[in-house]
Amino acid sequence: MKFVIGLIGKICSGKTMTVDYICSEFDAESYKFSEILTDILNVLNLPNERRNLQILGRTLRENLGHEVIVNAMNAKIEKSTKNVIVIDGVRYQNEVDMIMKFKNNMIIKLETPIEERYKRSSSRNEKSDEKKLSFEQFKNNENKETEIHIDETGKHADYVIENTGTKEELFEKIDEIIKNTFFNQS
Repeated sequence: MKFVIGLIGKICSGKTMTVDYICSEFDAESYKFSEILTDILNVLNLPNERRNLQILGRTLRENLGHEVIVNAMNAKIEKSTKNVIVIDGVRYQNEVDMIMKFKNNMIIKLETPIEERYKRSSSRNEKSDEKKLSFEQFKNNENKETEIHIDETGKHADYVIENTGTKEELFEKIDEIIKNTFFNQS
């Protein structure tokens, strides 16, 4: 029986840490919608930067249909042999709809105040284009096409985690949600 978990959250809200924890603790496999785009950028020998990901995603959806990336992700999930799948970076309604088609599904939204997320962004090494941003630029990034739907999409979350404490507190919240939801079902 496959459990599919979708994570919604703004930049630096703790999605990657949550995915890593779920994978290690629950033997899950993880996917990102952006991986599909990253693979294409790599083939084209283009930099894996947020701007390129946004342009490519928009171009694919406009020219090949709004479901093109969602259909590719659905195929990946279907092929997986893992019982628990976690999807990082759910942003659009059709992504939520795809996750909800699986019999056992869950949407979790991570919420973190913008000041805390900016502090995290400034101190991490994940994407070089984020590290150089001023607070104003970071704040303006939330108006990008890939970010503006997060609040609306997040309304479909089964659980909302306020991620303002320690990582141990975050992990406790995740454990409680997943163990009490998925692993208590017969």
